[in-house]
Amino acid sequence: MREFKFRAWDRVRKQYVSQGEFVFREYGEASFEVIPNCQEYVYVNYKQEDFIIEEYIGRKDRNGQEIFEGDIDQDGGEVMWNPDTCQFVINYEGIEMQEIEDPEDWCEIVGNVNYKN
Repeated sequence: MREFKFRAWDRVRKQYVSQGEFVFREYGEASFEVIPNCQEYVYVNYKQEDFIIEEYIGRKDRNGQEIFEGDIDQDGGEVMWNPDTCQFVINYEGIEMQEIEDPEDWCEIVGNVNYKN
């Protein structure tokens, strides 16, 4: 069974909320609320739209780095969830999505889509 982890990108501050500094409140099958649990958010009015939730795919790249949705590989492909096949894939612009098989053998995470925005 794979490990379930998430990270939250703060669109306003343009940074990740540190691991362990947010909690999820579940509202049903697939609906969550991010609740920052750290000092810098205590007196801030934030909205759920301010956060992008990214899931750990349960695999690591060839350098041992955990792979999350939104990560970019060495060839410019973006890791994303494919609802049609119910699996994580790497999407290369203009090319069909590729299954993520044995990423520890070939994949190297070099960035994330949020750092470009």
